[in-house]
Amino acid sequence: MIGEVLGYNAAEGIRAEFLMVGVSNAQVAVDKGDVDIATGVPSFALPILAKGEWGKATHFYQYTYPYKWDVAVRPDSTTKS
Repeated sequence: MIGEVLGYNAAEGIRAEFLMVGVSNAQVAVDKGDVDIATGVPSFALPILAKGEWGKATHFYQYTYPYKWDVAVRPDSTTKS
């Protein structure tokens, strides 16, 4: 959100919209194509994966302290950095 407010996103030619949807709705929104990126948590995602009910979403998961945030994109994405 800071990049939007301070104009950094516009300077790079991108626009980000942030929505509060909750963990389960985030997964559904990605699967439906309503959003490009969502935040997930293992307590929700891993049981779905274990049951074989995972949709089209790609989940990037990193839980190594102190590493916290990064952006990952699909290999065919137009976003590269």
